[in-house]
Amino acid sequence: MQMISGKSAGAVRAVGLAFALLLSTTSLAQERRFSADDLPKIVRIGDPQLSPDGQAVLSVLARANLKDNRWEGELTLIDVATKAQHVLSRRMGVGSARWSPDGRSIAFLAQDAGGRAQVHVLSMDGGDARQLTNGKTPVTQFAWAPNGATLAFAAADEEPEKTGDARFEDGFEVGNHSFLDRAARKPIHIWTVDVVTSATKRLTSGSRSLPLGLPPTGAPSQLNWTPDGTSLIFVQA
Repeated sequence: MQMISGKSAGAVRAVGLAFALLLSTTSLAQERRFSADDLPKIVRIGDPQLSPDGQAVLSVLARANLKDNRWEGELTLIDVATKAQHVLSRRMGVGSARWSPDGRSIAFLAQDAGGRAQVHVLSMDGGDARQLTNGKTPVTQFAWAPNGATLAFAAADEEPEKTGDARFEDGFEVGNHSFLDRAARKPIHIWTVDVVTSATKRLTSGSRSLPLGLPPTGAPSQLNWTPDGTSLIFVQA
């Protein structure tokens, strides 16, 4: 057994402290900073919707696509009890998913072949999603009727077809618009669509419009049915 003097013990403690500091410095040096390579690992989870029976949640999980410089979403069904996840749709622009009143179907927005947002319907009994609307302008919002047989949706009026020299007249009066606007905005009006037959019916028209730019993607619809399904309540400007 060897005895260590006070001076030697102090030296040992100093060496131990220096060694600990070295390890700490090495550990800090090994820490990696967040970089662009980590972006594909990020998952955005948004717009959760609880099913009418409380057993499942709909949510959109979005991941970064660096090659095409965009976020790509997946409509995902999450089992509340088991936490199991099942991807329902990977269509471009998927979002705003809403349960039908009876919970047997899901309606959501996704882009069509022309890049326009359209309402799609998916049966929980199985099968592929079916495009329900086919307008020439994007659908901005929608709402299920209480009976689940009809959907109300909003879309802007079509741009009138121009011929001759009018095709090159692209000037417009600037009002309270976004600085990104490159053309005059068209009024947004309300339609209904039959879930089975896809037959549409126009409800509003004229220069009045639903609020432009509302709601943002994933926000609750501004269209609200009365409980008996005979009327719609909405904001018009």
